[in-house]
Amino acid sequence: MPEEIMVMYSDSGAKPYSSEILQNLTVLQCLQESLEILATIPTVYETVSWLVACLHILQPEDDYFDISYSLPNILFSIFISAHSKRMDNDVLRVAEAILHEAMHLQLTLIEQCVPMIINTDEKYFSPWKNEQRHPRGVLHAIYVFCVIKQFFELLIKEYISTSSIRYLNKRCDVISSQLTEINDFMNCPYLTEAGQALTNRLFFVKQ
Repeated sequence: MPEEIMVMYSDSGAKPYSSEILQNLTVLQCLQESLEILATIPTVYETVSWLVACLHILQPEDDYFDISYSLPNILFSIFISAHSKRMDNDVLRVAEAILHEAMHLQLTLIEQCVPMIINTDEKYFSPWKNEQRHPRGVLHAIYVFCVIKQFFELLIKEYISTSSIRYLNKRCDVISSQLTEINDFMNCPYLTEAGQALTNRLFFVKQ
């Protein structure tokens, strides 16, 4: 495994499960159920299946804290945490993590053909990271969370579990609030014409 990935494991507070441990836990069952959740919306599942060829399952230090990431230079691979024991809404949390990273991969591929950001050292506040980030990172976050919010809204119409609907509604409310915090990003001068069009569309959809 590349050194840069091993370093990220140690920095994130997570490590990969061994295949032996995975066989004796409910992690794979949770993962399977998460894929079934994604398949509830066929276009979402089809998109994810095209983008994610390799899924690395991480064991977090804290079962109440989710970890996920992907690397721009390692396409079609994502890294997500899954809990060593079953928990409330664990399937929805894992499904969100898979979709989250798949959408990062998708926008990265699009950017190889259609640049979205003009080179700059300027940074903008990100409510997700609670820090200043490069506009490319902010655009990625907006894109990813707009997709997740739309997915959850569609899922609410399909779900019958009251506790799951409560969880999904709460996540949608949180995402809406975070997106509202960065409405000013629509005026970012470092967006290309395509980047501006995408940003405007995303903010229109999120309303």
